[in-house]
Amino acid sequence: MHKKHFLAGACIVFSLVSLVLGVRAARGNPKAIEIEPYKVLGNPGAGTFIAEFSDFACPYCERIRHPLKEVLDAFPNDLKILFKHFPLSIHPKAQPAAEASECAADQGKFWEYHDLLFADVLAWYEAKDLNGKLVEFAGRLALDPQRFQVCLESGAKKEIVARNKREGRSVFVSGTPTLLLNGRKVFTTHKVEDMKAWVQKAIEENKAA
Repeated sequence: MHKKHFLAGACIVFSLVSLVLGVRAARGNPKAIEIEPYKVLGNPGAGTFIAEFSDFACPYCERIRHPLKEVLDAFPNDLKILFKHFPLSIHPKAQPAAEASECAADQGKFWEYHDLLFADVLAWYEAKDLNGKLVEFAGRLALDPQRFQVCLESGAKKEIVARNKREGRSVFVSGTPTLLLNGRKVFTTHKVEDMKAWVQKAIEENKAA
C-alpha cells in the first residue's frame, strides 16, 4: 500500500472514533481552550473560535486547511482559528514534526513551517534522516539552522505538544482532524457552507449573551 494511502486510511478510522466521542463533549459544558497567540489565525480578539486538533502526517488535516480558510475569510472580524497539535501514535514521525514547528515558532515562522510540513509531507515522513530533513526545511524558510537543530534535538518542545494532546483528550479528541467550535461543538461535516452556518449561529449566540 502506498504510504500516503496508509496515512489517509488511518486518519479516517481515528477521525470517526473522535467524532463519536466528540458528541459526548458537545452535550456538556464548553471546555476552556488555551489560546497560544502565535498559533492563532484571524482576529485575535474574536469571541468565536474553532480549535483545530491536527496531525502533520494526516492527509485529511492538510485537506481541511482550505475549507477552514474559506470559513475564516467569511467572518474576518468575528472568528479565529486555534491550531492544536494532536500527533497520532500510528504516525510516529508526526510527533517530531510537531516539535519542529514549535522550534520554528521560536524564530517567528510557525505558520510558514506548518504550511511546508503539509505541502511536502512525504519528503519528511519517508526521510531516513528525519531530523536532518526537518532542519533542511528550516533552511528553506531562512531560519537559523543551528539554533533550530539545537531546539529540535533538545526535546525542549515535547511538553508543548503533550499539553495540546492532553487538552484534546479532555474534550474527547482521539483522531484528526477534529474541529471544536467554542470548545464544545464538534463539526459533523467539513463542508464549507455547513461550517459557515454553525459559525454564524455561534457568533449570534455570543452577541446575544
